[in-house]
Amino acid sequence: MPYAYTALEPHIGKQTLEIHHDKHHAKYVTTTNAMIAGTDMEKDDVVTILRKAHGTNQGLFNNAAQSYNHAFYWDCMKPNGGGKPTGKLATLIDKQFGSYDKFRTEFINAGMTAFGSGWAWLVWTPSGLKVTKTIGADCPLTEKDAVPLLTMDVW
Repeated sequence: MPYAYTALEPHIGKQTLEIHHDKHHAKYVTTTNAMIAGTDMEKDDVVTILRKAHGTNQGLFNNAAQSYNHAFYWDCMKPNGGGKPTGKLATLIDKQFGSYDKFRTEFINAGMTAFGSGWAWLVWTPSGLKVTKTIGADCPLTEKDAVPLLTMDVW
């Protein structure tokens, strides 16, 4: 992670981050690495692996996608972060959703309505920003031209 385990307190505690990162996320990385050992994917990055596995090897896809999803999730948070964005992203959010508050409501709703474990996402597409949700290991990288900008882990 790009910050200390205590850096997100009081919102996310040290023990939660240690378990989530060092056990849960680490298991996906370890399993992915074991599954690609000795294959033509051994030197591929995780995005390439999950795209190759999508639709052809569900077990590998699940582990590689969850490796990516979690790594991206850690990068979506930072100490003293959060709040309304500024600059171009703020302009795009206002244009697409009407306001930051409306975006925030839609993003939270995506997470709250995901059945079981999953992810809420803000993605850029050629037609504009979009809030979406995925279940399990799925992620926007399997959709053509979708670029993840923000995610929230739903577990």
